[in-house]
Amino acid sequence: MTGRYSILYLPEAVQELIDINDMIAAYAGVEIAGRKLADIETVTKTLADMPYKAPIREGFPSGLRTIPTGQKGVICFTVDEEARTVQIVAISYAGSDWMLKARDRL
Repeated sequence: MTGRYSILYLPEAVQELIDINDMIAAYAGVEIAGRKLADIETVTKTLADMPYKAPIREGFPSGLRTIPTGQKGVICFTVDEEARTVQIVAISYAGSDWMLKARDRL
C-alpha cells in the first residue's frame, strides 16, 4: 500500500462537479464556487497517497468509502489495489443524496 494511486472519475461524478460549481456560482458567485471546487479537489488528491484513510461503508457493494469535503460535501469512492486506482463514484454537496447516487453506480 505504498506509492501513488491514480484517481479516476466516473462520468457522473465529473458532471456532479460541474453541477456543484454552477449551483454555488449562481447563489454565491464564481469566486466562492472556485474555492469550493478547489477544496473538493484538494481532498480528492489526498486519496492518491492515502486511499485507505476512509473506512468501508457497511451495506454498500464494492467496498464503497466516503470522505467529507468542506462543510457540505461528501466524496464517494472505491479502491482497486490491483490496478492502483481510486475511482470517484459520486460527489455530493449541500445535502444531495450520496447514498442513492453511489448505490445506482456500483
